[in-house]
Formats: sequence, structure tokens, C-alpha cells
Amino acid sequence: MELGTNNLPDCSNMCHEATGRALSVALGTGKGTVDLVDWEKADCLIVMGVNAALNAPRMLTSLAKAYRRGAQIVHVNPFIEAASRTTIVPHEIASMMLFHPTRIGTLNIQPRIAGDMSLMRGVAKHLLEASVIDPGAIDWRFIERNTAGFETDTGRANFSTAQLADCVPKSGHLILGTVRSHDQWNTTIYSDGDRYRGVKNLRTLVFMNEEDMWDRGLKKYDLVDLTSFAKDGSTRQLAGFRAIPYNLPRGCAMGYMPEMNALCPIGDYSARSDQPLMKHVIVEIRPSNVRSSMG
Repeated sequence: MELGTNNLPDCSNMCHEATGRALSVALGTGKGTVDLVDWEKADCLIVMGVNAALNAPRMLTSLAKAYRRGAQIVHVNPFIEAASRTTIVPHEIASMMLFHPTRIGTLNIQPRIAGDMSLMRGVAKHLLEASVIDPGAIDWRFIERNTAGFETDTGRANFSTAQLADCVPKSGHLILGTVRSHDQWNTTIYSDGDRYRGVKNLRTLVFMNEEDMWDRGLKKYDLVDLTSFAKDGSTRQLAGFRAIPYNLPRGCAMGYMPEMNALCPIGDYSARSDQPLMKHVIVEIRPSNVRSSMG
């Protein structure tokens, strides 16, 4: 734990405190409302807000089965992750022995960090417009049976008119999100490598869009200093991190927790769950004043 920040002791708090409270408000329950039987009948699966390989690896087998039967699988993530492409199903011995992968995605959509709700609102707008011509575009019976309007406590899902987050940082700034490495679970000791993202023996790094790196005169593995900007105007700094080019939208950056935790402003948190805003930190990244030890 980093003293002087609002960090929590383990990943379970960071994951489930926020999701449980948000789901209760939005859907009327703190847990998911689908199971694998629903997956087996779905024509389209949208994997959003989770990197299956890191956070839900048992999902990979079900995604492989869905792809084989012809389902469309859409991954929504600023990163193009390993789990959005292929997997080797572990209980298929021949596949394991021959390293034979199965596709588990048909489309990747890369919104900016904090842009997922804008994407979903755009999808809703399209469906509403389509329903004028095609009444079957929206399942109105399902909506009437399972939703309760806006902000009502009925144990059913609520629609929301919440203001959309600003996902376009001002000039010179980036939006930083924190992530786990491939073996970083809630209770394990994790390594310095991240094989899903091609990183070895390094955790003090920041993944950046390659054009954002060019704008700052940065090359791969260059040292950088990061400054975060809180809503109250205060700043926090980290120095001597390595810049790594990655397939990210412009204006976005990613780094590991807990290494990046010190950048999270103590006063910026969710009013519902009290969780630090670790996925939407405004930062500035500059070439570092720290001397390199990599030659």
C-alpha cells in the first residue's frame, strides 16, 4: 500500500466494491444476470469492461465454443489484448500438444479510456432510430418486464441520463488507466513479466500510443516522468518509468498497479463506491530527468 493515497489492500476491493454498487443501481442486483446457458444461445457476445485472459480466464473456453458455432464476439477495450484474438482450450489435449489456437473474437472496438458509455449511448441511438422502420430492432416487451424507468428502487434495471465522461484530454495531457499484468491475481505474488503484452523483467513502465510518443520525442524504453492532475488542482509525480509503444487510441496511456497508484489523487473517487478513479487519471508525460541505466 502506498501511504498518502486512497489505495486499497488488494484487487478484490478495487474490482468488486465498485462493480457491486454500480450494478445494484443500474440493474437492481450486485451480480451478473446471465449464465453460460445464455451464452450458448446468443448470436452475439460483447466482452466489455474486462480482459478475459487476465480477469476471467475460465471465460476463454466458452468464447472458443461460441466462435466455433458461429457467434459474433465483440471485444470493447482500449487495448487489443491477447484474449481478444485466440486461445488454446486447456482441456483439449490435442490442441495443447500441437499449440493449436481457436479464435475467440470477430471484432475489436477501441474506444478512448472513459469512452465506453459514449459508445453504448451511440448504439442505443442507432437502435432507437432503427426501431422506427423495424419494430423488431428493440425488444420492448423485455424492457417493460425488466426495467423501471429512471433512478427508482424496484429491484429492476434503471435507465440513466448521466452526463458522459470527457474522454478527450486537453492538449499535452493524456488519460491514464491502470491494469494488471498476466499473472497478477488477488492473492498471488506476481512476476516482473507480462507475457500477454510482450514485457519481460519490467513493471515501472507506461504503455503509450506510438504517435503520442513521437509528439514527445520519445522512443521505446526511453525514461519518462509522469505528473497527474487532480480535480482540486493538486499534482502527483512519478519519475523514471519506461515508455513502451502499444496499440492504444491517441490520448490514452496505461500502466500497472500498484506501481502507478501514487499518481491517483486521494480526493478523486467514486461517490457511490468510494473507489479511487484509477481508470481515468489525467496525466502529463515528459522525457525524464532520471539518468538511464540501460545504456
